[in-house]
Amino acid sequence: MEKARNTGTIKSLSTHYYIHVTVIATLLALVLFRVIDLSRYAEFITVTAERYAILVTIIAIPVALKTFSERLKKVSKGSINRPPEKEYARAYFIRLYSVGIVTVANIVLFSCSRNHNFLWLTIVLLIIYFFCKPSDAELIALTDTEKEAHEDA
Repeated sequence: MEKARNTGTIKSLSTHYYIHVTVIATLLALVLFRVIDLSRYAEFITVTAERYAILVTIIAIPVALKTFSERLKKVSKGSINRPPEKEYARAYFIRLYSVGIVTVANIVLFSCSRNHNFLWLTIVLLIIYFFCKPSDAELIALTDTEKEAHEDA
């Protein structure tokens, strides 16, 4: 039953992941081909705003990945009382949406300013999505660790 629950969780998270990445990639393609063109708002984006946007992006990437890792460590230590599948899903969604918000912000800023820094940061963020794919092995290891912790107690 545990295996079926893990498979269901991973399947749900994988579906969510692929829909999320598809929407982001479609939005980027629409902006690149100027179907969505926000360049009329370019005067509202100052150099200072561009610098802060780049800084937020550079900070958000490791923070999102580290937060996921830290939340899973808490589950494996048994300091969180929720079932490991639910905590994995919660940590996964926090990571996915953190990266997603920053990605959409960079796409919108690229559409407004046509500054290629935002395009390159968006491409880096799309590469980060490869590290955000849900892992069946990781969830199984997490539930096995949780099961062992309850057996030892």
